[in-house]
Amino acid sequence: MSVSDSRPGTRADRALDELDGLQADAGAVLAPYRGGTVAISYGSAAGELAACLNAVGIASRSELTKLELSAPGDSLDRVLDGLLGIALRAGGMHLSRAVGWYRVGDRRLIALCEPDHGERLRGRLEFWMLRDPAVKLHDRTDEWAAIAVIGRRAGLVLGELGVYGPGRDPRTVSPAGRTADDPQTWWLLHADDAALAITPRQSAPALWRRVTRAGRPWQICAVGRQALTRYRMLTRLHPGR
Repeated sequence: MSVSDSRPGTRADRALDELDGLQADAGAVLAPYRGGTVAISYGSAAGELAACLNAVGIASRSELTKLELSAPGDSLDRVLDGLLGIALRAGGMHLSRAVGWYRVGDRRLIALCEPDHGERLRGRLEFWMLRDPAVKLHDRTDEWAAIAVIGRRAGLVLGELGVYGPGRDPRTVSPAGRTADDPQTWWLLHADDAALAITPRQSAPALWRRVTRAGRPWQICAVGRQALTRYRMLTRLHPGR
């Protein structure tokens, strides 16, 4: 059994400060949240909600609990069968009530949830480590950042970023995949209007800038937690998006 808890080093700390700075430059009202900070709003939660409903928003979701299981393929198949009761192929995604499950390779599974559910999720995954010593759990919450692209025109921005491949067709790509020019970032495609990028913390500021540039033709707007929560309620999006 092996558990690792990765904490950000110097580069990651600087990147976190830089990402906070980018959000502050965009007008973020930052507030402490479970040992970190979140953008509550960017001055007008109602305006940010309207931007998602009519255009597109970008938001940091780095507060999400991010856990990774690694195991030989057969072991990971057994874990998935026990956890979810289903088979999940590489590149596949399954959304349960509170957790998003993403098989990003034959030997790797990422699980994401809101911090309130983090301890329960860790307990569920640690149980499977006790059953099979080949299964290893890594807590990536501090090591990875998460950036959401959300709203009616999100698909246009994702196409510009190359997430949908050279043909810009979402039907040709896996729900959990990477772009050719950014092998560090996983794009998790939840719906036509919602995607989440998981990237190393030190890469987050550059990704934020890249998404912002790609979204300018479609009036991309930085979005805080208040507007995101309301948008999820209105559109019935999964809580982890």
